[in-house]
Amino acid sequence: MEIWKSLFKSQWSPFIGALLIGFVNTMMFAFDSPWSIFSGLRNWGLHLLEFIPNFPDVAQISPLEHTSSVMDMAFLFGAFGSALLAKEFSIQIPPLKEAMKGIWGGILMGIGANFARGCTIGGFFSSISALSGSGLFMMLGLLIGTIAGLNYLIWDMRRSEKKPVKSGKAFYPPPLLQIYSGISVVVTGLLLIPYYYDYLDLNVLGVIFCLAVILGITNQRSRFCFVRAFREPFLTGEGEMIKAVVTAFLICISGFSILKFSGIKDFTVQIAPSAGLPAVIGGFIFAIGMVLAGGCASGSLWRSGEGQLKSWLAVFAFSLSAAGTHVILQLVFEYSYFKRVFLPDIFNSWLIALLFVFGIMYLWYWLAVWNEKTEKLVMMK
Repeated sequence: MEIWKSLFKSQWSPFIGALLIGFVNTMMFAFDSPWSIFSGLRNWGLHLLEFIPNFPDVAQISPLEHTSSVMDMAFLFGAFGSALLAKEFSIQIPPLKEAMKGIWGGILMGIGANFARGCTIGGFFSSISALSGSGLFMMLGLLIGTIAGLNYLIWDMRRSEKKPVKSGKAFYPPPLLQIYSGISVVVTGLLLIPYYYDYLDLNVLGVIFCLAVILGITNQRSRFCFVRAFREPFLTGEGEMIKAVVTAFLICISGFSILKFSGIKDFTVQIAPSAGLPAVIGGFIFAIGMVLAGGCASGSLWRSGEGQLKSWLAVFAFSLSAAGTHVILQLVFEYSYFKRVFLPDIFNSWLIALLFVFGIMYLWYWLAVWNEKTEKLVMMK
């Protein structure tokens, strides 16, 4: 009972979430692959597209064996179990207008992630941690896109001020049922499913599933979300999530660099071929989508675990959009023409590359602190 109270009675600090996320993501990278979401959701979408009559066979790996897909399922599993144990799960039905924002947001995130070759996790967080130049370019696009998305939301809010605001509906399961169901979900996610993967001689996926469940629990309890890090400084001036995200970055950049420099992991891992304009464009489109949806890829997933229908619509639209855009881009572009940029190669020095990335993180942190004091960047005053 005491363990349950300490873990699920109250919300965790974002900094606790950042520490755990940074550590677990580094463990995932050391064991097999770093945390990613986009390619797993795209895999779901590709399998859904196969239900269209006469549609070509585009999905190659089962979602149950695709590494990123397994991460996504486990992450959702962990968030669902965590929400139940905290008695925070409810079926939340949004007004039609908000539901449409979720759909359009998911569509834009799927398109943007294809250009950037990753979402806010694989294309931004794990990418920069791996010292990939594409992650920094995506960061620029995310910043510009967030400003554009917020300008639209502010305009829409002011346009709708004279109209009556429709509220959504929520249905709450009994608290005791939530707790017992949550115990079953978490035990299944941390023990039974990993054991089943091990039984199938897929022990790597079993470990990945267990670690991703921990990430799902951590994100749900700490409300860790990249959209909040980019959005809130312009919306309210609050910079707490930026500080937490920077903390997670410092852990992952250090851990990933040690693994690569020591030769345990190959230098090319998580170096997406989208450095330059593709990542900027992708980040821009993705950011508008995540602002509309109210959550990035990971944020939409853990909110789906809490029962938020808007997030479910965003995830579903993201999957189909990611798959459809992927098929179209394969017909139009040759990905090999895009650039792979590994920062230590560009600077011809690991030390300078690390100082460069740490400097960007320090600048982002300092801007958050400065904006909290001055509110110079706040768009609504």
